[in-house]
Amino acid sequence: MLIKLENVSHLYEDQSTVAALKDINLTVNQNEFIGLVGHTGSGKSTLIQTLNGLIRPTRGKIFIENEEITSKGFDLKTIRRKIGLVFQYPEHQLFEETVEKDIAFGPRNLGLSANQIIDRVHWAMDMVQMDYDEFRQRSPFQLSGGQKRKVAIAGVLAMRPQVLILDEPSAGLDPMGRNQLLQLLIRLNKEYQMTIILVSHRMEEVAELADRLLVMNEGYLVLDDSPREVFQNVNLLEEIGLGIPQVTRLLWEIKKRGYNIRTDLLTLKEVKEEIISFTRGRELC
Repeated sequence: MLIKLENVSHLYEDQSTVAALKDINLTVNQNEFIGLVGHTGSGKSTLIQTLNGLIRPTRGKIFIENEEITSKGFDLKTIRRKIGLVFQYPEHQLFEETVEKDIAFGPRNLGLSANQIIDRVHWAMDMVQMDYDEFRQRSPFQLSGGQKRKVAIAGVLAMRPQVLILDEPSAGLDPMGRNQLLQLLIRLNKEYQMTIILVSHRMEEVAELADRLLVMNEGYLVLDDSPREVFQNVNLLEEIGLGIPQVTRLLWEIKKRGYNIRTDLLTLKEVKEEIISFTRGRELC
């Protein structure tokens, strides 16, 4: 068990009648790839900010590797080395005069040697597909939007966190940039055994990537299962303002017409094979 939440609730001081989180019980294991979805205001952002101590919950306990980070006096710096958080539009977090200095900021605060810092910067830039020699001395503020996004993500990766949490990281990216980002997350999870928690409003995105899907609504964790199982709850998802992947929707529409077809498929390839098999089966009847 890497992360554990016990009865976590949070009430913002300026919203005394509405809790942002309500009795959340959750465990996260090493090397999981988790999708987190929910309508605007469901509690997603509050939840992820409790995981690295940016928000201290009003009630409940949070454990990181069996250490209670919600206890009084706990040094949260140690947790932020383990839990990396990439905010939505992370390029707004850039502040150093060069790309190299921006990415090196975190490792330098860890007290690493100059050579170790350079190695971290090299590795992080390679992971986000930025050439070190080409970009190291450039101002991050003079880069394109997609390049700024890469620098911000590289700055978090340079800390070598055990858990990487990303809040809508593909927002505003073009298809090529989005694909590069998603391939990076897959690589970090598969090759580097990094636990990924991806907040997204794209159902196709989490269906494609996540092994496990968390669904938030009005501060509650209402579903916690594999994407295949979660997307079987069509009525509940629609009630709380969410949808299902378009290819899965197609199967449900076929089923509504009285045909006995699987509805737990998530990818275009799976759906194509199911429709071909179903059609052939009907032809043989």
